[in-house]
Amino acid sequence: MIGVATGGAYGVVGYLCGMPVQDSLIASGLLAAASVAPDVDTDSVPLKELASFLGACAGVVVTLCVQSYKYPVENAALIGIATYLAVRYGIAEMFLHFAVHRGIFHSILMAAFLSEIGYMLFSGERFYQSAAIFFGYVLHLILDEIWGFRKETAGTALKLWGKNWIVNIGLMVVMVGMGVFIWMQ
Repeated sequence: MIGVATGGAYGVVGYLCGMPVQDSLIASGLLAAASVAPDVDTDSVPLKELASFLGACAGVVVTLCVQSYKYPVENAALIGIATYLAVRYGIAEMFLHFAVHRGIFHSILMAAFLSEIGYMLFSGERFYQSAAIFFGYVLHLILDEIWGFRKETAGTALKLWGKNWIVNIGLMVVMVGMGVFIWMQ
């Protein structure tokens, strides 16, 4: 709920500072979605909601891409539905098998990685939109840390990186590669 309110405020402030309406609305949604993203490492409602949302988005994007190649609408729709099901049930379940609760997904490194992906995916006000992802993600980590104060989970929500150094280094290498790609554009 706090992520949605913060996302709304972020969008309004962006609009008042001169951002286009569509970029402000997208940034609001990105901040709200990113504020639940750190919980994808648990078998929880946020994971199922996020997997459904990402599956639907991927399905629509794939359908539009396939249709742009002059495939019949029915074929494009079937491919889109298959994409949705693959993301929602296949990738999400596989992800749960490998994810560690409060591991790399509860780190500022992951927030930066997802922000970099956002920067690459969006056009228009890219920095504004990718910053929304970062702020939403870090907002969740800070609130988890506050609510975990004086409990056994204190100190596990907000960290620079995860415990597995192979994953950390791999993610950093990917981020550097993405950064070079962005810089060269």
